[in-house]
Amino acid sequence: MDLSDKSILVLDRGIFFSFAQRMAEGKNHFGTVYYHNPANIGNPSINEDSVGRGFENIVHVKQPDKLLKQVDVIAFPYCEDPTKQGELRADGYPVWGSGVGCHMETDRLFGKKLMAEVGLPVSEFKVVKGLDRLKGFMEEHPDWIVKISHFRGLTETWKLIKPWMLNTKISELAYKMGPRGKDFEFIVEKPIETKAECGYSGLFYAGRFPSLALMDAEIKDAAYMAVVQPYDRLPDRIHEVNDRLFPALKTCKYANSFATELRDEFCIDLTCRFGSPSGEAQMALWENLPEVVYWGARGKFIEPVPAAKYAAQIMIETFGDLKDWKPVYVPKEIQPFVRLYFPFKDGDEIYIVPQWNPFSSIGTIVATGETWQEANALCRKRAKMLDATFIHPWVDGLAQAEKEWAEMEKRGMDLKPY
Repeated sequence: MDLSDKSILVLDRGIFFSFAQRMAEGKNHFGTVYYHNPANIGNPSINEDSVGRGFENIVHVKQPDKLLKQVDVIAFPYCEDPTKQGELRADGYPVWGSGVGCHMETDRLFGKKLMAEVGLPVSEFKVVKGLDRLKGFMEEHPDWIVKISHFRGLTETWKLIKPWMLNTKISELAYKMGPRGKDFEFIVEKPIETKAECGYSGLFYAGRFPSLALMDAEIKDAAYMAVVQPYDRLPDRIHEVNDRLFPALKTCKYANSFATELRDEFCIDLTCRFGSPSGEAQMALWENLPEVVYWGARGKFIEPVPAAKYAAQIMIETFGDLKDWKPVYVPKEIQPFVRLYFPFKDGDEIYIVPQWNPFSSIGTIVATGETWQEANALCRKRAKMLDATFIHPWVDGLAQAEKEWAEMEKRGMDLKPY
């Protein structure tokens, strides 16, 4: 389909500016791509308004509401603004987004309750109220995993590498939370030691899972490998989880990337958005993604078309004061394959805009290929082309992902492409 006369408005807070870039790239891309960062903070600084400015083929806008009636799609690539998405859909606007499906990820207790209601087993967990009780619980159960709902900017999921690190982590959270730390609810999960980890990574839209999906190996915050496979060839336990969650996804008119993480028979995590890594790989692997988004926002289904059989990602980290603007030199020939969070461009200069709640990961390098060896080699080559003055590409993480890939094959998992 020719989308050259179509337009899309992408509403994103900076992590998936790359989604807007992808909508303006490749075959049959949107003719006009608008981007807005709805920062929603009091006394905003110039930083929030800077994200996404200066990039070719992207129109940065400050008042997106004026565009609602003229654009062809309104897209929310991350799991944010479910109420806004619902209101827009109710008013007849074509929306690409997770809708209230966001809550399956962001409200962990709701997600666990939903899985129990649809007949999925739920791993052992406890709700611990307040930092003092959390400290006491973790002293007795130092191997348990700590998660929170809603406030991902407060902390990622964590576990103790060494028991003596507990005091430092509790002090860090106490400083960030102030008096809220006294009664805040933490979800702590008993670890599941298994070599049988897998999950779904793909799309859901127009009330359907597509006929193609990804099997992958991820080293958190470091690297990623994936192969495109027929959905029907995925392990039975992935199908079991997807089948059970299907009614909820369909009811909320879910249209976005979707992923599950399984250990043994338990689904321990849902990702109701484009993840990172994995999301950028999908953007590279689905040749007709703009068309999928256009029709999926209208509740109509077309199959994604693979551009390659394999993908690889290397994550990029920065260091030093995270509240500083970080210059990132990216040679022009690899700019389409380096996907950055919170980017700003001034001519040929690219910067990472500091955020009020900064974190060290600033983006990822992506490559595809007809073999995983080709994709990984190309990803490493592109990583070496980046200037490392202020950044660190996790090249070693890809070697860890390759080891995980080999372990998956030893366990008999089918990693052949479509």
